[in-house]
Amino acid sequence: MLEQIKSLPDSICNIIEYSNCSSVEYIAQQLIMDRYIISPNYTNNVASAKLLKDCISESNTLPLQGNRWLIIVDVDKLGVSESLKSMDSVVATSVVIYLTHNYRTFRTLIDSRQYKQQGSTNFATQLYLGKLTDASIDLLYEYYMRGKTQVERDVFSSKLMRYIKKNYKFNADLVCELFSKIKDGAKPVSEKEIIELVGVGGNTPQALTISLLTTTTKSVEGKKRFLKKNLMLFNDLSIKYSYETTYSYMIATLKGIIDIKELQISGKYFEFFKNIPDSYPEKRLKRINRLHRFEYIILNRISLRRALVLLKCMQSNDFDKEQVILRGIYEYTNRLGCGDSE
Repeated sequence: MLEQIKSLPDSICNIIEYSNCSSVEYIAQQLIMDRYIISPNYTNNVASAKLLKDCISESNTLPLQGNRWLIIVDVDKLGVSESLKSMDSVVATSVVIYLTHNYRTFRTLIDSRQYKQQGSTNFATQLYLGKLTDASIDLLYEYYMRGKTQVERDVFSSKLMRYIKKNYKFNADLVCELFSKIKDGAKPVSEKEIIELVGVGGNTPQALTISLLTTTTKSVEGKKRFLKKNLMLFNDLSIKYSYETTYSYMIATLKGIIDIKELQISGKYFEFFKNIPDSYPEKRLKRINRLHRFEYIILNRISLRRALVLLKCMQSNDFDKEQVILRGIYEYTNRLGCGDSE
């Protein structure tokens, strides 16, 4: 999370980073350079074993400018095994970022012997940027608006900023696009104008489905708030999607989640992607791949039982898909807290 960078220990040498947004990657890099006083002249991007070895060797000497070197390793190009070999070294005069856009690779790195040993001694840390926290969104806004007057900064009402934090936290690209447009003079005053500027962002049929599945509320009042929030999300979706399209995407999302959870429960999920069976249905594989950015949440916060309950609530042959979705959300909400929905 971006806001944690400024308080990282001085001893950190290796950072395992997951990101799905190039703009956030760049800003994270700038924050790391500020934290460890690193000059741009002593920053290297590497994607090959030879170049990485050369950079590590070079970084054993103190830079002439700043306190340390920065080495950014493209793990997706270099490979996990070469990255782990490199992680065996800890060089006090450098910070090495092991960057990946693949959550499974991120998990492999943070589950490794190297990371666990170094993490326990404050030589390594992880930076998961797949979801923006409220503090991260505030930090991004400050970054984009640096150099602006207070009047120019005061674009959003507190209500609009809450809307952004609630509905765009899973889509850093659109948060950065929105703040860039604000920096250039755009002044949205309503949720609709934000949607018109950058689209519904995280509020997609997939995101609505994820929101329904990840609630922890069980009380009567909690269910009322949960229902109100998700009906608002559904209403926002109607700006961009037809009810038929929304319904179709939600059903496909649920079936993809069920496939993922079944693989996870059987202990085959991570192995599955190393050697995908030729006989595995292409349609099911596409459903799973479309859920890539929600992978962490599906694996850690959603139960198979709950996904099956929501699918049952949503299934109907009724032609009026608006009513089908509304009935499904109401029925599912009423069953929250019951034994079969947990």
